[in-house]
Amino acid sequence: MSTLEQVFSVFLSPFASSIEDWRDRSSTAFKELLGADYSMYSEYTIGQMAFQVADAPPAGMERMEAIGAEMASAEPTHPLVHRLMTLERTGQLPVYTTPLLNSVLEGQFAETPFYRDIMQPAGMEHIAGLVSVGGTATRRLTVGWHRKRRITPGARVLGTLRLLHPAFEAACGLIDQAELARRALLTTIDESTDGMTLIVPDGTALHRNPALRRMIALEGESGALQEAILAITERRTQGAELTPNPTGETHVCAAHGRFTVKACVLATTFGIPPNTMLVTLTDVSEDLPLVGEIQRTFALTRRQAEVARMLAGRLSDAEIAARLGLSWHTVRSHVDRVFSAMRVRSRQEIVERVRGIDSGH
Repeated sequence: MSTLEQVFSVFLSPFASSIEDWRDRSSTAFKELLGADYSMYSEYTIGQMAFQVADAPPAGMERMEAIGAEMASAEPTHPLVHRLMTLERTGQLPVYTTPLLNSVLEGQFAETPFYRDIMQPAGMEHIAGLVSVGGTATRRLTVGWHRKRRITPGARVLGTLRLLHPAFEAACGLIDQAELARRALLTTIDESTDGMTLIVPDGTALHRNPALRRMIALEGESGALQEAILAITERRTQGAELTPNPTGETHVCAAHGRFTVKACVLATTFGIPPNTMLVTLTDVSEDLPLVGEIQRTFALTRRQAEVARMLAGRLSDAEIAARLGLSWHTVRSHVDRVFSAMRVRSRQEIVERVRGIDSGH
């Protein structure tokens, strides 16, 4: 049986292992504290039901997905659901019990789809729970009691919910921040012309950016690049203590160029599994200056510097388009801007100016 202090501790440790584990532990501890028969954690955004995690769910929960979609819609069609969702989204219903919901709905809670289509067929008479409305999702932790136990969540349960809500809200706020950081991380990775992938500790690729997918496609999953990623991942997991620091680099020759391969462990504040590695492959085929150097030297945008580097590597517009995943017309527009910004009239001038960065020419 969980104590109030134990539930507080669970709620306030969303990154102790993984978010998935936190959801499971929170559901179980919350259920045990209130002596309930089941618990359910749900998370959704407007218009999209994300997922639900249940502990000891009763039979008859088949309709939960449909009801969840109704509750997650921007404008729920059922008037009672609409009233509850309005109160919830405006922070007026941070905690709830069946008696409280029935009072808010003026005695009509039994007419809601949740009670009529889920609770009643499943033999559930009463529920209680916590709600957090965050920037990335609305999160709800609910417990329920079987009708046969004849338990009504009264003032004691409501008081316990109000004590727990600040901790639940704080944890959900941390998860919100991590989710925003994760989205920003993936956006940055996907916009890079370097090949990048996120690798979880068991070696599974959590995410590959478009640049890496194009690199891999040129030589296949069993090629040199994929082997280099696996090798540096294995060295990282078998090496020194895992810390969010770079681990050095290695070099690999692939069918379409020479690359440096680097790996580092990311902080869990990015909302990803602990000890996830970011592996980066950078094309150094012709020892050209890095994109950042070109960008600073000629006052170009990041994309223009990427195009200038490829032009200095004597790639055609079609080849640049394939590398960057852009249309030929978009690449032509970038090339024109590079010519203008660098004040050159030919591609050979770009080759000479970019290659002359190190020598100061």
